[in-house]
Amino acid sequence: MPTEPLSIFELMRIIRDARSTRGGRRQLLNALALRCSPNKNYVTWPSYRQLSLDTLLDPATLKRAAHSLEESKLIKRGTRQNRSNLYWINTALLQKQAAAIKAAEVKARADDL
Repeated sequence: MPTEPLSIFELMRIIRDARSTRGGRRQLLNALALRCSPNKNYVTWPSYRQLSLDTLLDPATLKRAAHSLEESKLIKRGTRQNRSNLYWINTALLQKQAAAIKAAEVKARADDL
């Protein structure tokens, strides 16, 4: 049975809970999440100029952040036929990271009792 895609709000909450990003990486991931299409596998295609306007970060900073996110497998980058950027957000990895953080917090609370 297919599962419902995450809403944008749920995706942003998972990004927060995963705690795998900070600074420019987190801002870029949130900007991509706000522009993605959950019904199309969390794909989005904003330009670095648009992302710069969204995040108030320099395009060079965004390019470094995108490269770093791609290395950590949180996003996958590609190019569309018209040579514009294309990004996929790895929601499965983010959910896995968020679940691991939550499990560690529950265990720590249980150990404190």
